[in-house]
Amino acid sequence: MQLIHPICNDKIMPFIGQPVCAIMHDGTYHYGICEGIRNGKLILNNDVKGAGTLSTSSKKAKIQLSRINNKAKTSGLGLPGFGLGGGLGGIGGLGGIGRFGGLLGGGLGLGLGLVALLFALPFFGSRFFI
Repeated sequence: MQLIHPICNDKIMPFIGQPVCAIMHDGTYHYGICEGIRNGKLILNNDVKGAGTLSTSSKKAKIQLSRINNKAKTSGLGLPGFGLGGGLGGIGGLGGIGRFGGLLGGGLGLGLGLVALLFALPFFGSRFFI
């Protein structure tokens, strides 16, 4: 898991098309596929809002995200990346319907001023896309 800082076009470019976790200043968090920055907003496709809240301290948030991922690995259904609850888009399989929305200009836009932390996630097929 890699902290992306500062959150700007130059730093985001290598992570376009990869899973990320955006932690907002209020501790809520969103998982999705990074599509870049448009009009001052971080665009995520296949967005899933995380349950609960995370710390806005990068060290604490990284530990919390690792615990969520480890717990998901032991309780997931199906093969990594496929099946119920696994993979990008959950039941929709790789990409699901949300991915097509991204091709049409859809996706969630998170204001850059509201994002406290952004992590690139090295794992696929985990709980974060359920």
